Amino acid sequence: MPDPAARAGDAEALRALIRHSVGFKAAVVGEDELEGGRRATLNYGHTIGHALEAAAAFALPHGSAISAGMVAAARLSRSRFATDLTGLHEDLLRSAGLPLGAPGVDGEAALAAMARDKKRSIKTGHRFVLLRDIGDPVYGVPVSDDEARRELGALVG
Repeated sequence: MPDPAARAGDAEALRALIRHSVGFKAAVVGEDELEGGRRATLNYGHTIGHALEAAAAFALPHGSAISAGMVAAARLSRSRFATDLTGLHEDLLRSAGLPLGAPGVDGEAALAAMARDKKRSIKTGHRFVLLRDIGDPVYGVPVSDDEARRELGALVG
């Protein structure tokens, strides 16, 4: 669990959390250079994040889009696994100066962008990385258009 000081916005605690996260990411990439397994978990928040970027004609910065996507993924995780990490996500992202949504972006355009995502298939639909708990990601979780539309609506409204 992250240091509560990071959640409260303490700059040094946030830096320590970021250093830890960068080290974790580097280790995962080193283990799975071709993204054949565990590395896919690093795409947490990216399915909706990339769709928001595309719907905003790439005027929305990547970090802002992924931040919003992580909030949506936390909400979807809560509905799938009954572990509520949404407040933790929101506190940490807010403390880091990142947005929790993407007001003004067209949610239907984002959903259309998701339909064109290379990771989506006609047979299985949208596949997300979600969290069963901190440090316990699950990739390939199916998410319906209705669920994605609901989360996009919460982000852009």
